[in-house]
Amino acid sequence: MKISSFKILLALLATGCICLSPLHAQRADFLSEANRAFVTTDAPIIAIKNVRIIDGTGGKARPNQMIIIHDGRLAHVGEPVTAPHGADIIDATGLTALPGLVMMHEHLFYRTRVAGETHYNHEPITFPRLYLAHGATTIRTAGAHYPLQDLLVKRSIAEGALIGPDIDVTGPYLDGGESTRRHNLKLNTAEDAKDDVAQWAEQGVTSFKAFSRLKPAVLRAAVAEAHMHGIKVTGHLCATTWNEAIDAGIDNIEHGVITATDFVENKASGECPSEEYEASYIEDLPIQSQEIQSLIDKMIANDVALTATLIRAECWPDRPTAQSLSMLGPQALGEFRSICHEDGTYEEFVQLWIDVTR
Repeated sequence: MKISSFKILLALLATGCICLSPLHAQRADFLSEANRAFVTTDAPIIAIKNVRIIDGTGGKARPNQMIIIHDGRLAHVGEPVTAPHGADIIDATGLTALPGLVMMHEHLFYRTRVAGETHYNHEPITFPRLYLAHGATTIRTAGAHYPLQDLLVKRSIAEGALIGPDIDVTGPYLDGGESTRRHNLKLNTAEDAKDDVAQWAEQGVTSFKAFSRLKPAVLRAAVAEAHMHGIKVTGHLCATTWNEAIDAGIDNIEHGVITATDFVENKASGECPSEEYEASYIEDLPIQSQEIQSLIDKMIANDVALTATLIRAECWPDRPTAQSLSMLGPQALGEFRSICHEDGTYEEFVQLWIDVTR
């Protein structure tokens, strides 16, 4: 199994985890001195002993195992064997090795509010390092406010200039003409969608994300154009229902039923629900009803995936570790506490979600 076209980049993490990272272009001998600080070893032969292995198949974790890496390839994973002559031997007692995590809804920006105005701040250095440090070796940005900068980050990682995971760069948000988000593409017609999708596909983005106010006919055109370029489309929906998005050929839906407006009474076609759309809508959804089960069946029949982003709803302040909170700057930490309202009640969280996605 190939881990790297060059020498292995091995991260021994403070979280008690070893990530074998397939950073195919991040040659250790090519990295700057600052970036080489992240390389534990670049030896041609590496033997990791006494390691606990979680292989990702669903099987039980296996203690006291050995991993041997030879010229960037996994030569042995399993019971201890004699390490090859000249191997750099790492004693991983107390550590766990697992395949790199593939994360499907990530961003290279963070949101802050200043004087009542929302700002989206690009973080091209720290965020890629943190993703990798937490075991994510591949990420999809699932919407970008700064797609050209994200593409530059992706390229810099591939060239070894930056440390980070492999990045599937999602293009700018495909939004409706009524959108108030200044970074989003405001698409009013099918031609708008075709032109913008084609242009961004040529720039090198590898996925697209439809956003709240995109109308069904425009979404259909965007999906068709993206598919012509071999690119898939996900969506954080509102004006377009899940049923309409599935009919339009969408490949993925984000977040869960909180964005499914299929069951809102008196919803106008192609429009987000009115301001009277309340948080109680989510609580009142009959999850076991035939209507929702039929929607799930339709997604399965049409190969539409769901990225549930469950962690997005894990908003109680006592859940994150102190280490995670310590990584946040003052503004981001304040944003976290604001979103979570300190007590993190479900009703407040749902209402906040509705407010920030309009």
